[in-house]
Amino acid sequence: MPKISSSEFSRLFSENKDRLVALANSYVHDTHVAEDIVADAFTKFWDRRGSADAFGGFPVSIGSAALPLHKMHVLQSVAEPQMYLYSMVRNRCLNYLRDHATHQRILDERLRIDIETLENEVSETMVGKEMERELSRYLDSLPRARREIFCASRFDGLSHNEIAAKYGYSARKIRREIGRVLEELREILSAWSQ
Repeated sequence: MPKISSSEFSRLFSENKDRLVALANSYVHDTHVAEDIVADAFTKFWDRRGSADAFGGFPVSIGSAALPLHKMHVLQSVAEPQMYLYSMVRNRCLNYLRDHATHQRILDERLRIDIETLENEVSETMVGKEMERELSRYLDSLPRARREIFCASRFDGLSHNEIAAKYGYSARKIRREIGRVLEELREILSAWSQ
């Protein structure tokens, strides 16, 4: 591609910018993004000006018969800077849409997971509170000694021997009373979860 002077580039920019923004906007439906895409395309075009092999890796002087077919359009585009810019903008728009769609899918999936997690947490909290109420009702219904033994074991973290010493019962009675409470709780929880 022959070198383009800054005045030629300015003319190319002023003649094509609005049409290229309109083209980009027709793809991305966001004027600010479209303007960014066009600005990026012009910047890349300016950076690559005068680079003989910047557009596809082949020197411009090589005849088209020596180029692979998929590269021939590149050299034709270079001969017409407007066409090359249109192609750059179109490709950048397609890349943006692809990347934006991927990003949106990731956000949608995260949102779905967050909603499910929140729903589960709310449900578990509600279930947990209901279970706490049920446990409290059950413990209140126990004979005083059995309730004290169970609470000392499970809530106060005392060992069977410590509970026996505290309440004056044998360690065997402590194990038996705790076992009864646990058996009844299993039945309550089993019926409650169905």
